[in-house]
Amino acid sequence: MDINNFEGLDSFMRQPTNSRKKGGGLFIKKSDLNKESLLCSNCPEYTNERCMLKKCPIIKYRIEYNLASREEILKAIQYDTRNKEIKHRIKEVMEVDELKNKLFATLGHQSRFEKAIKTINKKNKSLVAAVYLLTIDNKVWSEFRSTVSNNNIPLETKKLHSSGEFGYVYYCAAKDLFLGTQSITIGELADKKLLPARVFALIINALSINQYGLKAILNSDAERN
Repeated sequence: MDINNFEGLDSFMRQPTNSRKKGGGLFIKKSDLNKESLLCSNCPEYTNERCMLKKCPIIKYRIEYNLASREEILKAIQYDTRNKEIKHRIKEVMEVDELKNKLFATLGHQSRFEKAIKTINKKNKSLVAAVYLLTIDNKVWSEFRSTVSNNNIPLETKKLHSSGEFGYVYYCAAKDLFLGTQSITIGELADKKLLPARVFALIINALSINQYGLKAILNSDAERN
């Protein structure tokens, strides 16, 4: 799965030699990073309690300091998505509160996920994202739970034998994020009849984890500062 093409997202903003260019947002030296320096109120592009940028250029660091709102994270994923249909689907997720704020499919999903991440390397973002997807469906997770190690899950060798509704979709998405395969196509992700909005929203959550780490989910309800 490669719908977002995350090239260059992890590079930090360069300190300008002279004046800041229009639309450049907030420039911070990495050595000066702290919670105060990452507040929206310190950014020249934040006026009248509104960010004028389509994507916060320091979103990665705002997430690390628990400052990023759910909307910011979704906007960042949308901005870096090249496919127009996928962009539109993410926009639809952001416009529906029930979807925008849907961090887990069910309470059971949340419980399974939170228990699972206690035994794995939380810095391994692709592994955490895969576990997030696999724990959505209890039948799927029951097949993989005992195979997960600190830094690995044998998705390249172990096949899925049983699943509930959309469990196979989550399994394929987990493989794509962890192994870099393309089991799910862009067309399939964009197809509303094939993938309902609630399923698509959960896959976007996994993409957020894959890009920004666990805090993209656990702290995505932070208020903008």
